[in-house]
Amino acid sequence: MYFAGHGFEAPSLTGEPKGYLATSDCNKDGQNAIAFDDFNTLIAKSQLSSLVVLLDCCYAGSLLERSFIRSSFPVFNSKQDYCLITASRAFERAREDGEGGIFTKAVIKGLSQDKADVTTGEVNVNDLMSFVSRELKQSGQEEIHISGGRSIPLVVRQVNLAG
Repeated sequence: MYFAGHGFEAPSLTGEPKGYLATSDCNKDGQNAIAFDDFNTLIAKSQLSSLVVLLDCCYAGSLLERSFIRSSFPVFNSKQDYCLITASRAFERAREDGEGGIFTKAVIKGLSQDKADVTTGEVNVNDLMSFVSRELKQSGQEEIHISGGRSIPLVVRQVNLAG
């Protein structure tokens, strides 16, 4: 799953910040937006055997840093193979340049053919997480990630063994 758009925080009923993915008709208080807690519940109900989630939006780290700390993260405590990579920390805005989000550009670059393993032709989530982290190192934006289980292959390129 990949989401690039707006993320925001709004105070919950207890006054604590709650993270949201913005929809086209949402309000600043979170009405009609997708709460990160609800997003996690929807993923858990899907019963997927493997899961990769990429979020390129402001405050995306709230999904990991706040929801995970509260242990309301059932999908990431299951037996499935999973990886979640967010463009920013819970308190950060995702950055853009004239061409778009710098996280998305790093992801696309990390999935390119020249980044694939030379013997298997594979780019897996561990490779991608490492690459994106290095790409954003000097950007002022910090990706965060969590994963478990096996490393999930994202792309497999044909390898030319005749050389």
